[in-house]
Amino acid sequence: MTKPTFVYTLVAYRENGVDTCRGCVMGTSDSAFSLEVFTDVDKLVKAWAKAIFSEVKEREYCSTDYTLLLNGYDAQSEPSSWDDDAPCDVETGLCWYEVERTRVTTLLDAECAQVRAARQSEKDRQEQLAEARRLQEAEQARIAQEAAERQQYQALRAKFGDPA
Repeated sequence: MTKPTFVYTLVAYRENGVDTCRGCVMGTSDSAFSLEVFTDVDKLVKAWAKAIFSEVKEREYCSTDYTLLLNGYDAQSEPSSWDDDAPCDVETGLCWYEVERTRVTTLLDAECAQVRAARQSEKDRQEQLAEARRLQEAEQARIAQEAAERQQYQALRAKFGDPA
């Protein structure tokens, strides 16, 4: 049987969160829910990775849980919960839902690794720019200090004459 087409549904949910210390509420975060539907796996993976990396960590006291539905079936659940008549891959004998879940997970891992690498590269670039800026400012300060010392030397030389 040929591979079926899939409709991917990404459900994101974050519950209310409360941070307490010794009985005092230090902070809270509200719940959030979103549902997006995709027919293209590449768009799904990019949107999912973007959602993972765009979470604001400072003010959230609960993490977001993501659920992927493949044609309405929960892709993270056990294969036994899928339709008994679900089509299977003739070569591997695996249900197409399981094959597709593995493929999406692999693509998501690769996309997340790429985003992490891009963020690290940008962070390294920013650190290099900051270091170059700091070195340039230090050099300018050294030149300004030397100019001030030369000016002071000239003033003292004019006042007291040349040392002999």
